[in-house]
Amino acid sequence: VGAPAALPDGRWLVTDRAGIVTALAADTGRPTGRASVGLPGAIPAAAGVPAGDAVLVPLTDGSAALAPLPTAAKE
Repeated sequence: VGAPAALPDGRWLVTDRAGIVTALAADTGRPTGRASVGLPGAIPAAAGVPAGDAVLVPLTDGSAALAPLPTAAKE
């Protein structure tokens, strides 16, 4: 949903209509973490945006969901 958002660590944050926010590695495009957002009966209306150590996602019912920012995989 919407354009990806850049994270300070270089990853990209994408949001899908199923309510999954995924962080992607900038160099490979591979997922590095996921978080589920949403409320019953509402789906993301726009892309999630980073808000400190969380992701704020506007929902179709006019509310918004806040989820932990997907963490980068530890090597």
